[in-house]
Amino acid sequence: MIGYASLFGIDQSPSKDASRVYRYNEKVFITPPWEEIYSTDDERKMPFDQASKFGHELRTIYIDFGYELIEIPIGLPKERAKFVHNRLILNLLPVGEREG
Repeated sequence: MIGYASLFGIDQSPSKDASRVYRYNEKVFITPPWEEIYSTDDERKMPFDQASKFGHELRTIYIDFGYELIEIPIGLPKERAKFVHNRLILNLLPVGEREG
């Protein structure tokens, strides 16, 4: 919400306050800008350059709030899903059983 409040010129303080109080997980999956698959529609109206800049701002906000970003690599959907699945499984294992 902070990113959208900033984008639309709305007061960010309620979103910032909520973000400090309501933390769900310290790790956040994030995707890199990927122009080859980017498209606009009725809901996504930003051109790629603007969307990429907005994505960078979101990264900064997450980092500023102490989140660890896990970037999902560019690739086939099946590969990306496997990456997310493996990271989720890894986080469920006890610390002594984690490999990476």
